[in-house]
Formats: sequence, structure tokens, C-alpha cells
Amino acid sequence: GSADARSLELLRSGNAMLISNHVDATDGLALFVLAQRCGRLGSLRFFAKRELLFTPVLGLAAYFLNFIFLSRDWNKDRDTITRTFQGLWTAQKKPSFWMVLFPEGTRFSEIKLKEAQQFCLARSLPLPRNVLVPRLKGFTSSLEHLRSRTDLLIDVTIGYSEHDPVSRTVRPSLGDVLLRRGREWPVHVDVRVFPIDQLPEGEAELKEWMLQLFRDKDARLEELKLSGRFPGEEMLSG
Repeated sequence: GSADARSLELLRSGNAMLISNHVDATDGLALFVLAQRCGRLGSLRFFAKRELLFTPVLGLAAYFLNFIFLSRDWNKDRDTITRTFQGLWTAQKKPSFWMVLFPEGTRFSEIKLKEAQQFCLARSLPLPRNVLVPRLKGFTSSLEHLRSRTDLLIDVTIGYSEHDPVSRTVRPSLGDVLLRRGREWPVHVDVRVFPIDQLPEGEAELKEWMLQLFRDKDARLEELKLSGRFPGEEMLSG
């Protein structure tokens, strides 16, 4: 991916599919900040697990922010995705969107990492260290609907360099952010931009492209663990 002048302009004005790894509930806040800095805060639409609807505070916020809620049933999710995009094209002559998808389908944890490693080991795939194996059906189906109306894919990798010494959960937590617990917290956000015509069109090729993208994320997150920053990272505050 590249961030040339055309890509930067498309970030500010073009339609995009945004994919990210998923570490914690604060990931969404990081994406809101990214969108705000690009002048696209009103364009965000999130795919999320239906269970989020029943989470105190977050569920109500997600409902009013027009999140698209998915289940674990692909037949139901396929219909939901189709209805969502049909409604979007019908409601607006020129829809403006950043469609956000967390392909891993769940937040990262050590237990889920071990399950992902066992899955890869059984299939002779490279073992992940910092990400889970992406679920591919939702991504390929969404791209099928979006490709003709989308200018770029935004690849975001989110990392946290601080952890709670007891629970080992990442900091800041959602509570740290919402309660403004007395300090600024570093959150590392790596952004790569791919013009949509650079993505493969065949389903098998597209799936392999996504798997390789997550291997790249894994390597970048490993660099963050070792050096405290992503390769080529520029430090921003605020």
C-alpha cells in the first residue's frame, strides 16, 4: 500500500472499505480519531457482533451510530450484508462511506491465539503471534457488493504498548479513556492504503491476499513489541 497524494485525497473524499485487527473495545475510538483527522467522521459504518447490542452503554451507542450487527450464522449474515448495501444505494444517489470490518470476528486474547495457532498448525500455515486468523466470508461478500462503488481499501493495524501489570490487558481500557484517568495513553495506529483496483478479483486469490495482509500485520505488531513503535511510525499527539 502507499500514501501518495492521490491516496491521501481519496482518504478525504473517496469511499473506502476499512479493515483492522481487533484488540480491545478502545479500537473503535482509535478509528473515530483517524476518521476525524481525515474529515470522514460522518462516513463511518461499523460491522459488529450482535452481542454488542446487549452491552451496557456501548450497545445503545452502537445502535444510534447505525452499526451493522452480524451473528455467527453465515446464511443470516449474508442476507444482512445484502440488505444493508441495497438500502445504502437506495437511500443516497452518491453514498459516502468508510465501511469498517474487523475480519478476525472477535477481540484478540491469549486463549483465542492458541486456538488460532492450532488451526494453522493443522493446515501447515504460518503460526500467528499477535493476530487471529481472519474470517474471510464476510470480507469477500462485502467487497463483492462494494467494489464498484469503492475507491480504496484502508488497512489499519492497532497496537498498544502498555498493559495492566496484573491482568495483562491492554491500556488504555475503555474506562481509562471515558473516565480520563489522569494521563495520556499511547495507542499506535498504522495505516496503509490500497487503491481498490489493486486487489485481486478471484475469490481464492482475494482470500490469500487477506491472509497475507494479516501475516504482515503480525510482523508489524511484533516489531511494535520489540521496539515500542511500528516500522516507520510517526508520533502524533492529541
